[in-house]
Amino acid sequence: MHEFLAGDGLLLIEILRENIELRAVLREELFRLLVLRLDERDDRVDELFETVKRDLVDLIMQNPKNADQAILFMMIAKYLERIGDHAVNIGEWVEYASTGVRG
Repeated sequence: MHEFLAGDGLLLIEILRENIELRAVLREELFRLLVLRLDERDDRVDELFETVKRDLVDLIMQNPKNADQAILFMMIAKYLERIGDHAVNIGEWVEYASTGVRG
């Protein structure tokens, strides 16, 4: 759970940074490979979110007194997961704006 909330927050920052770098890419083939890489990284973030969700359900089942804290962690994890989704969407829009072709 902590891996997603702490370490993989950096993964989201990398995804956003790479979106910004996509604007500088001129060759269409390389550009498409970078967009694909963003999508693959977002898949990893989605997997981590599912792991966090399962861990939090287990935590609540073990001790219902943990529910309030677990809900807060779930909200944080969901917002981070959504940032990854938005980063991919930005990459797809940059691709469309640059090439006129939708992913």
